Amino acid sequence: MQKIGNYNIIKRIARGGMGEVFLGVDTRNNEKVAVKVLRKLTDSARKRFLQEVSAQSRLHHENIVRILNVGVYEAEEEYGKVVKNLYIAMEYIEGDNLAKIVADRQVQEKHALKITRAIAHALKYIHENRIIHRDIKPSNILIDSHSRKVKLTDFGIAKILGEHGMTITGQSFGTPHYIAPEQINDAKNVEASADMYSLGSILYLLLAGKPPYSGTSTMQILMSKVQGALPRSIESYCPNLAPRTVEILSKLMSIDAANRYQNAQAVIQDIDTHLPSVAGNSTRYDPSPASDTPSGEFTVGTIAAAAPPVSETMIREHTPASGLKLKSAPNVVTSVRKNSVDRLEKIEKKVDQLEEKLLAHFQSLDAKLERIIRRLGG
Repeated sequence: MQKIGNYNIIKRIARGGMGEVFLGVDTRNNEKVAVKVLRKLTDSARKRFLQEVSAQSRLHHENIVRILNVGVYEAEEEYGKVVKNLYIAMEYIEGDNLAKIVADRQVQEKHALKITRAIAHALKYIHENRIIHRDIKPSNILIDSHSRKVKLTDFGIAKILGEHGMTITGQSFGTPHYIAPEQINDAKNVEASADMYSLGSILYLLLAGKPPYSGTSTMQILMSKVQGALPRSIESYCPNLAPRTVEILSKLMSIDAANRYQNAQAVIQDIDTHLPSVAGNSTRYDPSPASDTPSGEFTVGTIAAAAPPVSETMIREHTPASGLKLKSAPNVVTSVRKNSVDRLEKIEKKVDQLEEKLLAHFQSLDAKLERIIRRLGG
């Protein structure tokens, strides 16, 4: 069994362009932890890793994944070479990220607003601590299956106001589907309103079941935003939404940053005022019985338990003996869900490939810049 610091590694649970995350067990207290390590041991990657530690370690909030420990361990590279690598030990969230939840289940309007409010609480706290996240996306939002708390993670490209970061003016960082238009042109100088736009994109995803912009390529999505194109109307997916929900979403996702919510507290206040009047109806078709939806209010940082996926038994019960026709919508929903999961997996794979190419490109530029600086200094 591999060991990193005080943690026995059980299995890998996530992988991105820069790092990998493993499930580990702390040998001192036998508690589960998430251990994140670098995949590429370059100076640029190390600097960004330490930037993530610097940002996230100063944050202590119920809607943000906590860092427990940071350290160095010996890692074996290809060809048997042993090198020093960095790791971050974080609280382990047993549950799913928002991308998988949206692909697998139906989200009610009220629950979508409550999830959005929980993320807004996290953003309010990090903005008050002079940090801009810059990468609010479904895979960075975790849902604890036990406490049902919403947890924000991955501060790898966060901007710490007042500190010298690695991002160059004019450089773009973030995930195309969810970043604000101004972040595409200049990630270095974005403000809190950029995170507000990303929050709106998450609310759109929760309501519609798909991101705001569609396109055959990443570049097409980016160009649509840069050119000021509006996403498809949310009412075309969810005709029964409360008008106030549409207004909140529209203000979050305004193309003009000046017309957006300027801080998360205003979002929280508007959602809190609006929630009592929102019915618990699903924004999209939900085949689960009403009794499966828990009743009662949920505190900040919690969500409603989502309906379970349609089982094979349910499919058989709703399929006629001839097998030629379907009498029930769950079959259709299952097919749609499977197709959605397949598409999301393909998109995530393409995004990972693009992130690796971009990382390699920026690492090359960083290396060239460092050589130029050394020459000038010499």
